[in-house]
Amino acid sequence: MTKDTTAKQARTVAIKSILRSLQGEDLQASLNIELNKSGMTDQDKNLATMISYNYLRFKGRLDYIVSQYIHDKNKKLPDNFNLCLGLGIYEILHLEKIPYYASVNWYVGYIKQKVSKRLAKTANAIFRKVTGEVEKINTEDFYRQGKPSEATFWSRFYSCPEWIVNLWISSYGRSVCKKMLEKSLQAPPIGIRINQTMPESTHLWQSLYNLPEMRHNRGYTFAFTRTPNINLHKLEANGLISRQSPEIENLFSKLNMGKWELPIWDCCAGNGNKTTLLLEKGLRNLWASDLFWDKIIHCSREINRLNLTRPPLFTANAAEDTPLKKGPSTTLIDAPCSGLGVINRRPDIKWKRNWKEVQTINRLQESILIKQARALPINGTMLYITCTVNPEENENLITNLLDQNSNLELDQEIRPQANMDDNLSGEYFYAAVIKKIKNSFIKK
Repeated sequence: MTKDTTAKQARTVAIKSILRSLQGEDLQASLNIELNKSGMTDQDKNLATMISYNYLRFKGRLDYIVSQYIHDKNKKLPDNFNLCLGLGIYEILHLEKIPYYASVNWYVGYIKQKVSKRLAKTANAIFRKVTGEVEKINTEDFYRQGKPSEATFWSRFYSCPEWIVNLWISSYGRSVCKKMLEKSLQAPPIGIRINQTMPESTHLWQSLYNLPEMRHNRGYTFAFTRTPNINLHKLEANGLISRQSPEIENLFSKLNMGKWELPIWDCCAGNGNKTTLLLEKGLRNLWASDLFWDKIIHCSREINRLNLTRPPLFTANAAEDTPLKKGPSTTLIDAPCSGLGVINRRPDIKWKRNWKEVQTINRLQESILIKQARALPINGTMLYITCTVNPEENENLITNLLDQNSNLELDQEIRPQANMDDNLSGEYFYAAVIKKIKNSFIKK
């Protein structure tokens, strides 16, 4: 752990990044902006990143703790004040190598300088109380005050909005819900995918496999308990590795990726992480598109970085009529979704989503499925993938599509709650493989 004297700038970067994220920006994008102009060492950049992600993982719990020590609960307090309280309490509870007094002094001083002297005194008093009651705060009973419902208690203790807790209880039952909530507070392993098209890939695979930080691997993708002691920046710059969750390669393996009929259309390519995975696996007869040109640009840069053969890249709205003259044999739909299956990796998601927004996303998913089903040739395959745990975006959506269209049949389905105990990353994906067996009218 970085000593507190070098943690000061890391805290400032974390505050700025978290505030930007809570206002709508992607957390990692916010961090990249702040880190790039900070001039910090890699060690301090890692600290700022860790503080930012863990604060958002535990935000619900930290907000509840703060609420128990604020006397005037009806008074609106500045966002940066509440954030500093939460961050200071997080350090007190979780960063054992930083002394209590160091955390308290820094955040009180920051509030005094950036917010107000009066609120700095309030913060100091709250921090002092918290440091004296750490043992009490770390018990479940602290979060059961007021005799809350089970969902409310879980929302407080597992730091998850109550609407998500209720969704998971009603959809999957209490046991599965609790396991997913527990996983959501655990930082996922660091995922590194080897570019197997490179001559050095076999030697690199063996090197990564033998590292003490290696937790498990899925083919050419490795999971590490912490950042491995190798020069990742150099490996990335040389096109030897990409950052990716091992569960993606595991999922694609279960979907028999190597047997997909060509050509393949990756119609929601995003930044190209799955596009480049397909290319690295030798599936070069493919096209990739996305609604946004900046994502296509990013995808193109990734392909160049990895020294892969560039496939046709173009902008297209997957929810509208296909721009292709001839339908592909396989259409990959990595659908826009609520992202509730990867909130341990992207904890900012749970504080930005709401049920109304999820319903809007659900309508978009339905439109994409209908349009792409229309475009499939007979015997064509459509793969629908999400990184969410919500039946309305997953199995219910697919069931409705199949019920309304007799020319489609379900060939394979992977549900996110399956094999809960075998899930080592705490990330959950849904996938459905749909075959078009004949032509007929598809209802809108």
